[in-house]
Amino acid sequence: GRTALGLGGDDPNQSTPDKIPDAVDAWVVQPNFDVLVYLDRASPAQLTMIERYAERVQTNEHTAQYRLTKQATYEALERGGSFEVLLSKLLAGAANGLPNNVQRELHEWTAQRDQYTLRQLARLVEFPSSQTREDAIRGGLKGNLVGDRFLLIEHGTKFRPSQLVRIDYAQYRSPSLHINDEGVITADATHDLLVLAQLGQWAEPLADGRWQLSQASVSGAVKRGAKYAQLESLLSGHLKNRLPRLNEIALRAWSGEWKKIELEQVVVLRCIDATMLQALAASKQFKGLLRGTIAPNIALVNRDSLDELMKQLAWLGLEPGALVVDK
Repeated sequence: GRTALGLGGDDPNQSTPDKIPDAVDAWVVQPNFDVLVYLDRASPAQLTMIERYAERVQTNEHTAQYRLTKQATYEALERGGSFEVLLSKLLAGAANGLPNNVQRELHEWTAQRDQYTLRQLARLVEFPSSQTREDAIRGGLKGNLVGDRFLLIEHGTKFRPSQLVRIDYAQYRSPSLHINDEGVITADATHDLLVLAQLGQWAEPLADGRWQLSQASVSGAVKRGAKYAQLESLLSGHLKNRLPRLNEIALRAWSGEWKKIELEQVVVLRCIDATMLQALAASKQFKGLLRGTIAPNIALVNRDSLDELMKQLAWLGLEPGALVVDK
């Protein structure tokens, strides 16, 4: 048992699990990720391996049923396991080989796990440039390189530069962004990395460290699956000033939230006084020729009915002055 668990054996003369050869028909791996283990065939090392990487479903007198799951694989890898060991051991003990879909999924689970690492109480230092970071490393600062300007410093490392802004992500973050009428966003020195990462989804970085919201950047984010509500939440939660109304209209239009407006040429009829227009609008002869009034003595005219309107006005002895018609 000690040997199977990696703790070492007590008596080298005794028969230990590591001296028992692995069986080539210890289990059957099915396409649904179930593993049927034959307890009378599997070696102690094989049983230890399957216990480590899979979830036990049930155990009978001569067999045990396990299931390969993403969570069990992830936890085994976190405890120091490896994909190579899992795959090689499964293949070596599988009576009928390993289904292709199982191999593919195991590889994808491992790849997803390798894409990120969760660190608690990490200290990440941001430098103004990659050169200043290199200068700090040459000065004796140790840590892991992150991106172009960041360094994940080791615990216990004393690092006290003359100018250091501390950001505690466990605390409430006050607004740190400012936007002008041209859609250019500036971040305070107390900005956090999460805000900049979110902002980079919607805006284009400028050379001086600012960000530009443009039609191309906003529409591009929407094409990648982002929603305007996400941008609205980002700006409302992190802007120090109010979003200019004109910018809001542009952002909504660029994201497709607001559709195109309509622009139409109109003909305006302006009478001497309001009573004249009231009489025209109430008569049967002018019914359908006027679209409505925009002032007591001003009405809009249907362009398609312009010729008929001119005839009716001529019958009344009225001759419009300064008429400009562009047909």
